[in-house]
Amino acid sequence: MQPSTESTEVRERLESAAEGLLFISESESPFEYEELPADTPAALTPDSVRAALGEPEETPVEETSLDRFLSGHIERADPADPVAQENVGRFRALKQALTESLSEVKVFRVGEVEVRYHVLGRTPDGRIAGLAASALET
Repeated sequence: MQPSTESTEVRERLESAAEGLLFISESESPFEYEELPADTPAALTPDSVRAALGEPEETPVEETSLDRFLSGHIERADPADPVAQENVGRFRALKQALTESLSEVKVFRVGEVEVRYHVLGRTPDGRIAGLAASALET
């Protein structure tokens, strides 16, 4: 299935908003655009996301909110780190791009220690898409 104009616009907006931003944990990771397979179930749940990503059944998948996911870069950005402070506005803009471009936005934490976060929602044409970033959490 070819991407629609709406999906292409969503991808461009999200990639533009995320450009140059890094998700900071015990490591730093860029955000990458992703689309789940067309046969992904309509309901985004930990089980449906695990299956769509091709993860083994025993892989832990937890759902969290977009606010909680981005809080370390917005509300709890290090006041002594000028780069973190400069990026607060960019992370707010990224959050806005996600919520305006996608409906039903959910964040899924996949794995243990070497974790992959998937920020997913529905594009206007019904695809499941969003951004992903890796994290190291020991």
